[in-house]
Amino acid sequence: MANFGGGRNSLPPPCLEHFVMTEKLGQGTYATVYKAYRKGEAREVVAIKCIYLKKLGKSAIENLFTEIKLLKEINHDHVVQLKDFEWNKDYLFLIMEYCSGGDLSRFIQTRRCLPENIAKKFLQQLALALKFLHSKDIAHMDLKPQNLLLSSKENPTLKIA
Repeated sequence: MANFGGGRNSLPPPCLEHFVMTEKLGQGTYATVYKAYRKGEAREVVAIKCIYLKKLGKSAIENLFTEIKLLKEINHDHVVQLKDFEWNKDYLFLIMEYCSGGDLSRFIQTRRCLPENIAKKFLQQLALALKFLHSKDIAHMDLKPQNLLLSSKENPTLKIA
């Protein structure tokens, strides 16, 4: 059963032909992120960011498409991969790598104490990602624990989202 959270005003997620959305992962002013899987034999698990276009101006939408073009060219172990994108009249859908470990903020909160060896590993991974992005003249502009995702719960790898 899908868990879309939210309460009484919660709307079901938008539909995509090749994906089934199963769980709401997060929500911001302009977008909601869902865990989803690709229909068919492979059933690949992904995260889909659904950006509501009607809340954005024309220049913001143009900037989004520029960002997508850039993200499609990025391939790094410590940057969340943009796999594909789709759009319709209401939404832009970013189909991204799913990171089952959640974000760094929740990871720290659940442990209350981050062992030095794990902190060191995450900082090294973050530095590698930032160095790579800098080499491509890309600035993140919203770097915070909530935008640092972990590949898994066991032996996680840090990835910039």
